Amino acid sequence: GSLVRYSLVPEHNGGGVFSLDPVSGEIRLSRSLDREMVSSYFLQVQASDQDEILANRMTSIVNVTITVSDVNDNTPRFTMSPFVGGLASDATRRAIALQLNATDQDEGVNARLTYSLVTDEGGSFTVDATSGIITSLLASVNYHTKRFYNMTARVTDGGGRSSTVDVIVEVHETNPSSPVFNPVVYMATVNESLPIGTSILQVTATDADPRQVGEISYEVVPIGGSFGPAGSFSVDSSTGVLSVASSLDRDTQDTIAFR
Repeated sequence: GSLVRYSLVPEHNGGGVFSLDPVSGEIRLSRSLDREMVSSYFLQVQASDQDEILANRMTSIVNVTITVSDVNDNTPRFTMSPFVGGLASDATRRAIALQLNATDQDEGVNARLTYSLVTDEGGSFTVDATSGIITSLLASVNYHTKRFYNMTARVTDGGGRSSTVDVIVEVHETNPSSPVFNPVVYMATVNESLPIGTSILQVTATDADPRQVGEISYEVVPIGGSFGPAGSFSVDSSTGVLSVASSLDRDTQDTIAFR
């Protein structure tokens, strides 16, 4: 029989990643592969006989698909650093503090991630190996005695590669105290001709809670009944300054009460 020679069809030669032995038909790598960049290649190989009469030569083409299998060449990475979570000061055992999250560019078992705690504040916290959810093992927490818990977490992929990240859990004070007005009753006499926007008085309240939960905001709450609505006045939510919000008419209503 006639000799056969092999060649890659130029339009489907794998971008120069592969070479083809023209005699044996063996496909070889010309440069390194990266599955994360290209996971498969489509080639076309042409076989031609070597008949002495060129016009009589016959050819055939076969499709070749090369799939790049995964190797564990990527380390899992946490999506942020550090991870910061929180617990309310009245939190009890098994309260969720935060959830870890990591990614891995490999696939299959090499991308299967497992979470663990390297340090856990003396057994104060635990992490779900699959979900990355960190929960408290403390019976109670106290904002006034310990405001931060510092840990180190690790993520490990199915091939044994791993990375670590710092974890901070902050204890947040709850809001046990209600704001208190001083004085508890405010009274003012105003002229019905006052223009809209005129300041009348300033109410003041205090809160014993820490600043982040004890910040005070003011609003007008109508009492209704015989005193009618309080739409004639407005209050600055930050300063507590009470102002005229609409025209006043003593003959229609001479007393307005609100909270």
